Amino acid sequence: MKQWTFPSVMNIGIKGFNDIGEEFKDNPMYNLAKEICQNSLDTKVTESFENNGQPIKVEFKEFWIKPSEIPGNENNEFKRIIEEEYIFNEKYYTLDKTVPEFYKNALNILNGANVRCLRISDTNTPGLLGSNKEVHSPWSNLTKNAGVTDKPEGSAGSKGKGKFASFICSELYTVFYSTKSNDGLDASCGISRLTGYKKNDGMITIGEGYYEENNKPLNCCLNLDKNYIRNNYGTDIYVIGFKNNENWKEKMCSAIIENFFVAIYNGDLVVDIGEEFEINKNTIGDLIDNKNISEFLLSDTVCYYKILIANKDEILSKSYSMFENNDVKLLLRKDDIDTNDVNKVASVRLTGMKILDLNYLPRLGKYHGILFMNGLKVNDYFRKLENATHSNWSADRVQNSLEAKEKIKELKNFVIKSINELMAGPILDEVDATGVGETLPDEDEFSKKDDNSLNESIENEIVRVIEIREKPLRKINEKDQKTNDNDIDEAALEPDESGEVNKTGEHNLNNPPSNPNLMSSKECKYSEVNKKLIPKKIRLTATIERYELMLTLNKNEKIIKINFEIYGESTNEKVVFKNVKCFSENKLIKHTIPVEIESNSIVLKNMNRDSVYKIQFVIDSDGIWPLEVKVYGEE
Repeated sequence: MKQWTFPSVMNIGIKGFNDIGEEFKDNPMYNLAKEICQNSLDTKVTESFENNGQPIKVEFKEFWIKPSEIPGNENNEFKRIIEEEYIFNEKYYTLDKTVPEFYKNALNILNGANVRCLRISDTNTPGLLGSNKEVHSPWSNLTKNAGVTDKPEGSAGSKGKGKFASFICSELYTVFYSTKSNDGLDASCGISRLTGYKKNDGMITIGEGYYEENNKPLNCCLNLDKNYIRNNYGTDIYVIGFKNNENWKEKMCSAIIENFFVAIYNGDLVVDIGEEFEINKNTIGDLIDNKNISEFLLSDTVCYYKILIANKDEILSKSYSMFENNDVKLLLRKDDIDTNDVNKVASVRLTGMKILDLNYLPRLGKYHGILFMNGLKVNDYFRKLENATHSNWSADRVQNSLEAKEKIKELKNFVIKSINELMAGPILDEVDATGVGETLPDEDEFSKKDDNSLNESIENEIVRVIEIREKPLRKINEKDQKTNDNDIDEAALEPDESGEVNKTGEHNLNNPPSNPNLMSSKECKYSEVNKKLIPKKIRLTATIERYELMLTLNKNEKIIKINFEIYGESTNEKVVFKNVKCFSENKLIKHTIPVEIESNSIVLKNMNRDSVYKIQFVIDSDGIWPLEVKVYGEE
């Protein structure tokens, strides 16, 4: 008998809505588009996939049905269950009325003339296999199992939670699945993920309800959309009570382009949204330029797409072998549009799906890149590190977290080092500190003196020009160099007066050198140095070897503290110094001055307003980074 069944047991807790797809609620249309297309693309790496030379096609089509046409509600059976839920939850929730309001709205929908629905269909896929098996099959993993996945190497899905995205887009939290699979089986069922409630017999429902026949899937395909009939292999998902989300088609277009621009451009994916939009290799460029879609599209996606269509002479590339030979490849291109000066690299999986945007990258002009993870092993490894929404990696998601941290670091270091090799310039773009004048001074302007005052100071005097030379760096043998990702720059390996340098670039703390310019081995405490100062002039430049900060002050200062942080989009990261030295230039004299280190700050004393200070330093981080610089003095 075909009917809705909501299993119930004794002595269990009440299951609420916060237990259902919480990670997908913030942006439901975006997550629905991403999860659906990902699942369809994943079939390409299964043994059951038959490559007919056609791209996988996904359709999102809106339609309407009467409440009585919802399977299992012909005689208001499903509606009576919603009424029972409403009565129980109205009494159960005495303070927060969110849940009772949900059921009140659901009853209004079921009492209306028509119910808004969304059909999601894919073709050129094998469908959901194993509908005749109770456990461990694509069908059971989607319909009955929770948090279970068993996808092969190369697939993008890995958590078994993406199916909840469809329910979040339903005002009834109800979805029907229907499939024609290439194992010769047709199947369908309905699932309603509601809250648990206590029935009159004292039993408590587990929350989920199933529309089946004798507790087994129906042996047929559903055709809830009267204008559609499935004649080939694939899967249909019907979202009942589809939420009325403003601009949902445009939002869905932008989400699909943003996450699958590589799969679309390669001709592996075609998506139809309503009657208005078809996303394929030939239309993606026009859709990106469509104002109604670009309103929801990140500007980074435009830069990524330009990498795919760029001429070869515009692209810089680098390959890397992580698990297999050349299983990772990086493409870079200089930007020709303004993206707020934020450089990013998109990490793209084997199926052509973007996982995340790598940022905090070297600031060597404006550029974007695509990191192609082409190998099966590298895909399989990193998908296990992804969160449920496939938007980030975390080493803590696997048992061997230490190894995972090293793998994430290895991949990011490859990106950073490649950027430095491919795009490094002589200096960083110069930036103005907050409140420091309208333009940045040239280096000549720092050393330029007032001609009249200079003449007055040297009149009738004989001046001897002294050439100041820095001590040359000592070359180190290859055996002294580290070979791991924590290699330090050779510029940081400077000898002390005895000519000795240890392999980490740090001076021997047991026998500290007498050179007063070297950093202190202890952190100093200067809590009184907390008044923000605005230097008269300040400029920060950088090369692969080191950073250099030049500044002059408005008045003499007994002590200043210069704070350095790596600037990021959302948060800053404290700088860790490896080597610091400071020079002071006063008229014709250039000399070194003592430097002390307090955490991520450089402390200088007895500062003269007539001097130009040049601070050269190396930080414990590969690449060149945008730094935020703040200067403080005493109260």
